[in-house]
Amino acid sequence: MTGSPASLLERLAGSGGYAADLTVTEGLAPGEALDGVELEACTFERAVLEGAVLRDCTFTDCVFTGCNLNRVDLSGSRFSDCRFVECTALAVIWTRAGEAALSARPWDLERCRLDLASFQEGTIAGSRLVVIPGLGHDLPAGTWSRLADLMAGHAQDRSSGVPA
Repeated sequence: MTGSPASLLERLAGSGGYAADLTVTEGLAPGEALDGVELEACTFERAVLEGAVLRDCTFTDCVFTGCNLNRVDLSGSRFSDCRFVECTALAVIWTRAGEAALSARPWDLERCRLDLASFQEGTIAGSRLVVIPGLGHDLPAGTWSRLADLMAGHAQDRSSGVPA
């Protein structure tokens, strides 16, 4: 095959399961699986991974910018100090990702669309979600006091030195 690879799988073929310092624009087709790959300090730019399976992969110090992650399956994958900027990640179950035990902040989500995403029952200590007013994220009025109590408790824990 000549020219640039058509998919991320082709790009990583022959890498031995490890790649670093790549700029990735290739994607994966819905249902296509990336298994057990370790990517370090890679930049994903507008990569389309919609409906793909990222199984038992490790992402360390990676940046995802403008990527389509809608319905991606993160089963067993680990993120350590990764940033997601202006990505769409609709209907992603983030808690399927494995814990990155040594990461102070597994991921930062900045200006991302996360409609129907789930963080329920998960441990994502140290993660950061930045929400920009006007992007949606309406919460039913009945949840406001509970959410305010959770935020106040988190702020109190942080000010007393309890790790996030």
